[in-house]
Amino acid sequence: MISTQDDEKQWTVLHYAVESYNNYLVQELTSKSISYRCDANILTGNGENALHILSLSDLEERNKSLTSMVQLLIDKLKVDVNHADDEGRTPLHLAVMRGRFSYVRDLIEHKAKLDVLSKLNANILHFALIPYDKTNSIDLFNMINFLQSKLSEIGKDLLNECSLDKKTPLVFFALHPLMTNPFGSNQCEQEECAREKLMKIFVENMKDEKQILITFQCIAQRKDIQYFDHLKYLIKDSSSLPIEILHLACRYDNLNLFNWLIENGSKEYLNKPNHTKYTPLLTAIFYNSQQCVQKLIENENNNQQENLTKTGPLNNDNILHICAKQQVSEDLFNKIIEKLSLENKTKLLRDQDNDGNLPLHILAQTNTKHKWDMAKRFIEEMTRITFSNDLSKIVELFQKKNHQGRTVAHEASRRGHLDIIKQMYEVIPNEKKNQMKSVFMHDKNGFTCLHLAAMNGNDKEHKVLEYLIKTVRIDVDVIGDRRRTPLHLACEYGNRSIVEYLIENKASTTLRNAKLYNALEICIENKDEDLIKYLFECPNWREMMHNAQPIQGTDAYDTPMRKLIRYTPKIALWMIRTKLTQNIGGTDQTVSKKIYDYEFYEDMYMIKQWYSQGAKLPPEDTSCKAQCHKLGVNFIFGCVCDTHCCNSSVQSEDHIHKPYTKDSYTLVRNHPLFIVSQQSKYPDLLADPFHLKLRKKMFQRFSRYWLLFSFASYIILLGIWTSVILRGKHPQYFYSLAGYNMTMDIDTCEQVAKKLILQNNQEVLKTNDYIRLKFALYACFVCFILKNGILIIALFPKVFRTGAHYVEAAALTLSFIYIVDWYDWQNSIIFRCPLQYQIGAMGLLLSWINLLTYVRCIPWFGVGIYIAMFQVISVKFLRFLPVLMIIICGFGFTYWMLLQNQPVYGTPIEALIRTSLMMFDLGYEDRLYNEPDQIAFYKLVYVIMILTAIVFCIFIINLMIGLAVGEIPTLMDEGTLWRNQMLYNFLSDAEILRLQIRRFLNWICCNRLNRMQFMRRRPVRLLTLDERGKIFYERAWRYTRKHFFNEQIQDNINSTIYNRDDK
Repeated sequence: MISTQDDEKQWTVLHYAVESYNNYLVQELTSKSISYRCDANILTGNGENALHILSLSDLEERNKSLTSMVQLLIDKLKVDVNHADDEGRTPLHLAVMRGRFSYVRDLIEHKAKLDVLSKLNANILHFALIPYDKTNSIDLFNMINFLQSKLSEIGKDLLNECSLDKKTPLVFFALHPLMTNPFGSNQCEQEECAREKLMKIFVENMKDEKQILITFQCIAQRKDIQYFDHLKYLIKDSSSLPIEILHLACRYDNLNLFNWLIENGSKEYLNKPNHTKYTPLLTAIFYNSQQCVQKLIENENNNQQENLTKTGPLNNDNILHICAKQQVSEDLFNKIIEKLSLENKTKLLRDQDNDGNLPLHILAQTNTKHKWDMAKRFIEEMTRITFSNDLSKIVELFQKKNHQGRTVAHEASRRGHLDIIKQMYEVIPNEKKNQMKSVFMHDKNGFTCLHLAAMNGNDKEHKVLEYLIKTVRIDVDVIGDRRRTPLHLACEYGNRSIVEYLIENKASTTLRNAKLYNALEICIENKDEDLIKYLFECPNWREMMHNAQPIQGTDAYDTPMRKLIRYTPKIALWMIRTKLTQNIGGTDQTVSKKIYDYEFYEDMYMIKQWYSQGAKLPPEDTSCKAQCHKLGVNFIFGCVCDTHCCNSSVQSEDHIHKPYTKDSYTLVRNHPLFIVSQQSKYPDLLADPFHLKLRKKMFQRFSRYWLLFSFASYIILLGIWTSVILRGKHPQYFYSLAGYNMTMDIDTCEQVAKKLILQNNQEVLKTNDYIRLKFALYACFVCFILKNGILIIALFPKVFRTGAHYVEAAALTLSFIYIVDWYDWQNSIIFRCPLQYQIGAMGLLLSWINLLTYVRCIPWFGVGIYIAMFQVISVKFLRFLPVLMIIICGFGFTYWMLLQNQPVYGTPIEALIRTSLMMFDLGYEDRLYNEPDQIAFYKLVYVIMILTAIVFCIFIINLMIGLAVGEIPTLMDEGTLWRNQMLYNFLSDAEILRLQIRRFLNWICCNRLNRMQFMRRRPVRLLTLDERGKIFYERAWRYTRKHFFNEQIQDNINSTIYNRDDK
C-alpha cells in the first residue's frame, strides 16, 4: 500500500510527504529499520521522482525547511538529482520554470546538470522563460543572470540553442507577459531597469538573425499583444530585415504591429518587395489580411496607384490574379475593385500571368466560396469599361487562351462552374452569339468545353453539359484529340451519370477513337463493370460489339468480345447468360430449350467488315517478308502455300468465305473460345454450357476423328509392343541355360547367344509369329512417325509446349531400341542383353503411362477427370518433394552410418533408397538380391520401385480414400478445371491441324474446295440445347432412367401443395 499510486495524480504517500515538507514522515517512510522501507527513488505515473515534486510544491517556501528537505533527499536518501521524467525534464527544469531561485541554487550545488535537454530539445533557459504568475521582472532577471553565470563557468551557450520548433530562448523572452504587458501590475523603476538588462542579455548574445524573424512571426500571430516597444532593440540596420518584418505583419493581419512598425521607421519599406518579390500590399492580399489591405490602400493616390498595379515578378500575377487565387473575402475584393481607377481596371483585367492566365482564368480554376460574385463583378467590369461601345473586344478577351490553350470557358467547364459560363454567354447579345462559339471550341489538347465537362462526374458537370448542349448548342459528338468524343472521355473516367445523359441526348456509342475503340471497349479496358452492364442494356449493344482492331505486329484482330473475356471474365459470363443465351420453355414444361448465339465467337469471316466499317481497305502485303514480320516461324508454311500460281478468277471466288488471316494458329488461338480456355481463375466461365456446347460442336467437326484415329493407332501399337515383350524371357533364364553367371557385359551376352544357337535351342530362336509382330511393330512406328510428323509440321513450333509429346517420343524411341537387333548375332534370336532389356522395360512403362494422355482427352464418361486429378496431385507432390528429400537424406545417411555392415545399407545410395521405401512399408530385398552373393541384377529396379511406391502409395491410395470418404471436392474442382483446359488445348491443336490440312488441300486444288458445297466453311451461328432430347437415343435413355431405374416417378412439381387445414 505504501508504494501504491493514487488514481488522481498517480502519486504515492512519499510524494505527498515531500510536497508538504514533512521531513519526519519522509524519514519514517524511507527508514530501513521499520517495516515501510519505501524506495526514495520511487516514481509517479509521469516518471517524476521526489525532487520533481519538491520543485512543483505550491506551499510557502521556507528556506530552512527547503534546504533540509533537499539535503535529506539528495545527501541521505540518494535521490537522483538528474533524473528525467517522461518529458525529459529534470528537477532543475521544473524549479527554474517555477522561479524557485533558492531551490535552483541548492540543486546546482548538488551537481545538477545545466545542459540537459527535454524531449522537445528545450534547455533550462527555455523553461525559465515559461510564464509563471508569481514571477516579476526582477526575479526573472536574477534567475537568468544567475543561470547565465553558471553556464559561462562550464563554457555552455544555451541562449542560441533551438528547441525542436526552431525557437531560441529569445523567442520565449519576447513573448513573455512581463515584456508584452508591462502595465499589467504595479511597475517600479527597478523592474523597468531589469527588463532592459534582460533584453540587453538576449540581444547582445544573439548570433542568428533568423531568430528575429521567428520572434516577429510569433508576435504577429498573437493579436492580443498591444505593446511592442521592447522589440525595437531587435530591428537592425539591415535593409532586408525590416522589410521581411513588415511583410510578416501583413501576412498575419496584425494591424497593431503594422502601425507600430510604420511609426518606428518602416514607412519607407511600404513599396519594397520581400524575398518572394511581393510588395506588402500583394502579401496582405495573398493572405486575405483585410485590415492591413484597407490600411495600405487608404493612402493610395487615385491617379497613380503604383502599389495596386504592381505584379509579382515570379508569376507576373497582379492584384486581381491574387484575389482570384487566394479566396479573398467579398468585402476585401469589393474594396480593391472600387479603389482601382478605370484605366487600371482595364489593364489589370487584361493582364496575363506567366501561365497566360487572365484573372478570370484563375477564378474559373478555383473553388472559392465567392467565385460567382467575383466572376459576376469581373464580367460586369469587363463590359462596363472601355469595351462598352464595342462588344467584339470583350469577345476577343473571352477568346484569350492561356499556355494550355484554354479559354475561361474551358477552365469553368473543367471545374463545373456553370454560373461563370452563363454570365459569359449571356452578356453577349444574340446577334453576336456566333462569335462566342470559338470560345467553347478546341483547346491546345484538342478538347472542347464539352469534353472537359465530361471528364468529371458530379451534379455540377451534369448541369454544365446540359447548358453546353442545349443552350450553346455544341455537337454532342464533337470530335476532339485522338478522335475522342465527350462520351469516350466520360467512359474513360467512369462517370455513369454523364454517360447516361450523353446517350439520352443521342450521343453515338459506336463512334471510334484513334485506337478504333468505341465506348463499350473503353469501359471494358478500364474494367468498369457498372458502365459495361449499362451499355449492354442499350438497344444498340450489338452494333457496339461489331467492332475490331488489328493487333500490331500480327495477323490477329481484337474485338469487344475478346476484351470482355480477358479484362472482365465475370461480366463476360453475365453477358453470355443474359444476351447470348435464349431460354424457351422450362423444366416443368413440354418444351425446354436453350438457344446459344455465337455471332461474336465465330466471327472470323466478319472481323474485317467490322474493322473497315464499310470503308475500302488498302491491299495487304502478302510478301514473305511481311508474313515473316507478323507470323514469325509460321510464315514458312504460308509462303510455300502462297507461291503456287492459280487462276486469279478462281481465287476471287472465295472472298465471301475468306477469314481475316490465312495463319491457322492465329485463327484458332485468337478464337474467343480458346481465349476463354486461358482464364483459369474463372472456372465457371470455362465450364459454362455456352462454351461446352460450342466445344462439343467443334470437337465433332474433326477432333473426334483425329482422337479416334490416334487412340486406335496407339492401342494397336501398344498391343503389338506388349505382345513382343511377353514373348521374350528374362536374360537370367538364358544365362542359366548356357551355364553362365549373369553380368552386364556385352561380350558375355554374345557368348551366351552363340552357345545357345549352336545348341539349336528353340526357346532362344525367333518364331514366325515373332517376326510378323516385329514387322507389324515397325509398320506402326512408321505410321506414328508420319502422324506425328504431320502434327509437328502443322503445329510447329508450338507443338513442343506440352510434355505429352516428349513422353510419347521417349516411349517410341526406347521401344525401337529394344526391338531392333544391335548386332548380327541377334538377327535369329529373341534374346536381349541386360542393358537392352532394361531399356525395353523403361520403354514399356512409358508406353503404358503415355496411354493416359490419350484417355484424358476422351470427352465421354468423365474418365479424364481422374487423370487430371492425378496430375494435380503429382504437381503438388513435386512441390513437396524438396522437403521430403531433406528428411530422407537426414535419416538415410544416419542409417548408413549405423547399418552399413548390412547389404541393404551397404552404400549411401542404397541407404537412401531403403529409407525412402520404409515409409511405404515395402520390403524389396528378396526381389533385388539372390542367395549366394547378394549382387543386384538391375539398377533400374531401384527407380521402378520408388516410382511404384510414389504412384500407388501416395497418389492412387489417397485418391481412392478421398473418393470413398467424400473429402475430395476441392481436388475434384481443380481436376475439372485442368481437364477442361486439356480438352481445350487438344481441340485447339486439332483445329490448327484441320485448318492446315484444308489449306494445303486448297493450295493443291487451286482454291477450288469452296466450289464444293460440303467443303465450304460454315461458321457456327446458333446452337440449340434441347433438354428433352429429341434424338432417338437421348429419348430412349431418358425414358429408361425415368421408368426402369426409378430416378423420377413423375415430372418436377414446383408448386407447393397445401392442406386445407393449413389455410
